[in-house]
Amino acid sequence: FWAAENEVELPLASYDVDDSTAAALYNQYCIPIKKSELRPLDLVFNAALTHMAVVGRDGKIYEAAGSDIGVVVNNSVDDRIVQSIYGKKYGTAEKYRKDPWTKFGRLKIYENILD
Repeated sequence: FWAAENEVELPLASYDVDDSTAAALYNQYCIPIKKSELRPLDLVFNAALTHMAVVGRDGKIYEAAGSDIGVVVNNSVDDRIVQSIYGKKYGTAEKYRKDPWTKFGRLKIYENILD
């Protein structure tokens, strides 16, 4: 997320932000929204606010799921099954069911855009 933000230089704050935790992203830069209000460019978070993903233009959820998995695309916010890029090599499970997305946020800069 932050690499993409740096590419397009979103005005998230009056100062440059190079990195932040998922919790800080949710608490400082997002307004909480309901799952039913999700639209492209909104963010989804796990309950512990330790991981996040972005809603794509196609309604799919894109997340960087880990070094043994890579970037994962799920068809809906209710799916969070990821598949290892290594299959069952190195003792990893082929598929993982991850904690569900339970918190949803819209970047404050998009609050009044796209309505």
